[in-house]
Formats: sequence, structure tokens, C-alpha cells
Amino acid sequence: MELDVIRLRVVPIPAETDENEWYPEDGNHVQIFANGRELTSRGAGLGMDPFELLIPENRLIATDVPRKVSVARCTCGELECDATTVVIVREGDRVRWEWGEVDPPVGRPLVFEAGQYEAEMSRISADRSWEGPADTAGRLVLDYADLTRLADWDLTFYWSGLSSAAGESYQVSLGLGADAKGWPKYQITLSVPWSGDPEATAREVAQLLARAPASWTALVSPTKRKLPRLPEIAGPNWRTR
Repeated sequence: MELDVIRLRVVPIPAETDENEWYPEDGNHVQIFANGRELTSRGAGLGMDPFELLIPENRLIATDVPRKVSVARCTCGELECDATTVVIVREGDRVRWEWGEVDPPVGRPLVFEAGQYEAEMSRISADRSWEGPADTAGRLVLDYADLTRLADWDLTFYWSGLSSAAGESYQVSLGLGADAKGWPKYQITLSVPWSGDPEATAREVAQLLARAPASWTALVSPTKRKLPRLPEIAGPNWRTR
């Protein structure tokens, strides 16, 4: 049996070339190649954001416990719109990918030699060549900030990044509480100045998140009309959108 060969690449999200096609405005996505063929565009259309697939840990790493992973999404950027999934499992000296029913990019499972597969996972996990300064800051925030401490206030970390292409500030998005479907009851945005220094920004964000929420300057939006405009943990410098 001839085994498949995997390769991964992180590249910028493509610009729109068709008026009927819409892509997120910026960012990167992870392309997956098997035997030299790019698979993500053959699946749902667009690769996953590296922060959803590779950082803080590589979700493609194979173990003997099967893991279901989204590897491609609709070109609009939303998994809810369309998604290609795969179940990944290591079986002795082989790694097997079994596609989900929606938008499989090829009509058969893929089987990789474990050594080649693991070498590629190690290589892409260590690759920082695609990172811009804001990407590096985002990775360092995950390294430096004690995000588990947010649970003390029923908060969940979602993402961090530049406020706009102009990059006036660096923002952190949090969710507060959860409804029956798991959606946050409040969306909270914190900001710090963006100097272009990823290390300094990440440390400033980590210090900010270590403080009690009542001390923050924050923007907050309730996700349902019946909720109070400000949650109980709000401090004097919290404002609604």
C-alpha cells in the first residue's frame, strides 16, 4: 500500500477575485497538502486560522485516541456556514484521516507514515515565518497570560489582535457567562496601546488580565435584550457599546 505524504503551509487569506466570493478582510489560513495536492480549497474552501488549528497547540497531532478536527471552513470565514472535518488517529506506525460527510476534499481516507507525519507536525509547529508583529503578540499573550484565572469571574478568552488595519490599539475579546447553548451573555473588549512591540504588548495584556475586572477600562455588549446593560462584575470605567 502506497502511503500518503502530508505538508502544511500558513499563507495570507486570498484577496477576493470574484464578486460572488467573499473572504475575511485579512489574516492567515492553514493550507493542507496531501501528495502535493492542496486540499483545503477542495473542501469547504478556506483553511483554518492558525490560532484555531496550530496555536497554542497543534490540533492535528495524532494519538491513539481519535480526535475530530475542523480543517477547512467556508470562504466567508465561518464554520457555521460550511466546514470540512476529519477524524485523526494513530494506528501503530500509521496515521489515519477519516473525512466527515460534509465537503470531503478527496473520496477516500488518507493514511500517512507516522514518522513523516510527526516530522511535519513538528516543523509547522515551530514555523514562525508567517507571523507578523500582531500574530507574534497574540501567540505571546497565550504564553504569558494566566487565562485560567479568568474563570474565577466566569470569563472566557476568545481572541486578541489589532483593532483595525491602522493598528491604533491592541484588543482583547472576552465572553462573560453562557446561555443554554454556550453563547456568552456579554461580549467584553479591552484595549492597550499598540507600539508595534509584540513582547511589550503581550506582557501589558497579561498584566491587565491579572487584575480584577472591576479595575478595567472595558467596552461591554449584552448579547440579549433582557440582560442588564452592565454585568455585576463591571467597574466604574466600564461602558456599553
